[in-house]
Amino acid sequence: MIQWMPLISCLTTGAALALSISLYLKIKDNVKVSLGRIFLKRNESTKAMEVLTYGLLFFAIGRFVAVLCEIELVSRPIYLIFQSLMGTAYTICLIYSLYKLISIVKRRSSEL
Repeated sequence: MIQWMPLISCLTTGAALALSISLYLKIKDNVKVSLGRIFLKRNESTKAMEVLTYGLLFFAIGRFVAVLCEIELVSRPIYLIFQSLMGTAYTICLIYSLYKLISIVKRRSSEL
C-alpha cells in the first residue's frame, strides 16, 4: 500500500489541479450567472462546502501530526504514513467539492 501512495497522491493532486482550473475558467466566463447558480442551488452548494470543510479538517489534522513529529512526540515513519493518508483524504474531498461546484456552475445546453 505504501509504495502506491506517491502515485495515488500525484494522480489525485493532478485531478484537483485540473478541476480547479476548469472551475476558474467556467466562473470567469460569466461571474454573475455563476454566483447566481451557486445561490439558487443552495442545497448542492452547501453539500460541496461541507465536504470541503471535512477536507480542511483532514489537512489540519495532518499538520498537527507534523508539529507533533517536530517536537518528537510522533516517530518519523508514523508521521510520513499519516501525512500521506491525510493529504490524500484532503485531496479527495477537494476533488469532490470542485466537481460538485463545476456541475452547479456549468450551464446546460437547454439553458443557452
